[in-house]
Amino acid sequence: VVSTQSTVGAGFCVAMFCDLRLTGQTVKLGANFLRVGISPGMGGSYTIPTKLSDQASKEIILTGRLFSGEEAERMGVVMRALPDKTQESSGINAEYGVALPM
Repeated sequence: VVSTQSTVGAGFCVAMFCDLRLTGQTVKLGANFLRVGISPGMGGSYTIPTKLSDQASKEIILTGRLFSGEEAERMGVVMRALPDKTQESSGINAEYGVALPM
């Protein structure tokens, strides 16, 4: 999945099911369910702890804080945070050589 806009809440949880996750450096991501008093839905309570480190998953689930694409890359949430100019699909295709047509 390639996130070119904010991916928060249910969208973030759905993205966690993907094997390859790319985002822009300035895109905001997070599972902010705690802010409304509920646990992560859309499989987030399963995928976040199983795909990320213990500390990263606890920070995401227990704080509800939003973070940038650059920080998501450092935390292991995404494979790579691309510079904003490469967020267009042509830039991503050129950089990663997408083999499967969508």
